[in-house]
Amino acid sequence: PDPDSYVELSSEVSYNVKTTAGIDFTFVQTYSTGPGANGLNYIALSNDTVSETSASTTLSNEITLNGLGRAIGAYAHTNGTSTATISKTFTASGSQSAQKAALFSASSSGTMNHVLSFTQRSLISGDTLAITFTITIT
Repeated sequence: PDPDSYVELSSEVSYNVKTTAGIDFTFVQTYSTGPGANGLNYIALSNDTVSETSASTTLSNEITLNGLGRAIGAYAHTNGTSTATISKTFTASGSQSAQKAALFSASSSGTMNHVLSFTQRSLISGDTLAITFTITIT
């Protein structure tokens, strides 16, 4: 398709729930000796409202079908700044709605850290959903 024919229908900012396990993981990865686990760069989606709390370790009703299954996101950070992003554009291969996203350390299971909600999007085959987590350390 012609790139000029695409139209952004909406954009929004939402704030996330940080899990205790995710906070602990971040400290180990950042400050301990010899961290070896993958970073928190896998994005998972769900189509229910946020019920996760700081004690949660899984994303309720995680989507696994229709092209919206958990996938590794692209990590970007400019040295000397306090912000990084993890982003992924999902392409639906069937009808599916989504309204929640989370960051994990693995393609299945793993540590979940950030969970956020957004306005429900109803997708049909070929539709795309771009998710970007912006992490700021102040």
